[in-house]
Amino acid sequence: MKSIVCLTVVLFNLTAFSQVRLSVKWESDYKKYLTLKCGEKNRVCRNICKANICKIEEKECFNCVGTSIFMTNLFQELGRTITSNLSSYYTKGKIYEAIEGNKIFMTSKSIYNIYSKYNSRKVQRQFSKLCRTKSVEDPILVIDVFEGTNEPYQPSFVICQDKEGYKVHEMQVDSDIEVRRNSVF
Repeated sequence: MKSIVCLTVVLFNLTAFSQVRLSVKWESDYKKYLTLKCGEKNRVCRNICKANICKIEEKECFNCVGTSIFMTNLFQELGRTITSNLSSYYTKGKIYEAIEGNKIFMTSKSIYNIYSKYNSRKVQRQFSKLCRTKSVEDPILVIDVFEGTNEPYQPSFVICQDKEGYKVHEMQVDSDIEVRRNSVF
């Protein structure tokens, strides 16, 4: 009987934390949104937008489409010289830092990827490699953009979801590659 009670408590705690759903998508108004949906007992959404569903509009991203050197390098180097720190991750507090501020959000289904076929297995593997465990949802890559110009300049986090909930990993760019304005990686 004790083990059933303990198992119930553990499952309840995992379920409460995993009651957050994140999605990135374009909507009919031609704007891109990061949507958070939270269960009744989860405070993440209430802390961010004072409701159980948050829609965070992504600002227009300049130099993200077309012949963007940044995006081409990002998709070429993702998983090679651009990796996530798999040895450590955050579950709660970092999600605020990862989604607040000047950011763009990408999944393997990004329209910004002109380097390889849309949602190809190769791109899916690149994104999956950023997560410590097999992600049940498409990992979300968070990229910092310059304030004012909204030009992307560096990947900062990846948000992965496994059976236990979300894990936020910080991104790493190989030390031989310098990230600065007008010169990508």
